[in-house]
Amino acid sequence: MRGFLLFAGLLLLPLGSNSQILEISANDDAAKLGIGFYLGQQRLALDASWLHHQDKGEVIGMGVNVTGFASSGQSPVEAGLGVKLVYADSDNFGRDGGAVAPGGFVSYTFPNSNRFTLYGHLYFAPDILTFGDNETYREIELRLYYSVIDDAELFLGFRNIHVAYDLVPNVNFDTGLNIGIKMRF
Repeated sequence: MRGFLLFAGLLLLPLGSNSQILEISANDDAAKLGIGFYLGQQRLALDASWLHHQDKGEVIGMGVNVTGFASSGQSPVEAGLGVKLVYADSDNFGRDGGAVAPGGFVSYTFPNSNRFTLYGHLYFAPDILTFGDNETYREIELRLYYSVIDDAELFLGFRNIHVAYDLVPNVNFDTGLNIGIKMRF
């Protein structure tokens, strides 16, 4: 419940932004809700997310990325570099902590089939960038999007959120496939 309240507070962030994104993804054990905002002609991206795993706990994150095009042409590659502040609370071991995880994303829309987009992100925090009971944090996500309409996409994704804690086994908060929907408004 504490995690949900923190995430709900993050929803009050930039309400006057140029573009907003809402997404939800799930598998049998975990669900992730995310919001995103683009500011300044799409050059600054802010996001907040809440992942709940029914057996392992919760991960709440808030990130900021500077975005732009990493190539030119008909289907340019979009990329972003930034940092994510995360809080992970493990139900199994009574451990919690956070991390400041640098990372980024890459997105590519196929030129001959512009309804399909390949996306991936990676954020990693070694021990020096963690606090509380955390020793390391790693988040990897890969997705294949299909654009149903201009402002809504379905996706199939793979996600791995891994936290190493002090004195207890590592926790994979979510590992495996998921399906989801992403909406822009």
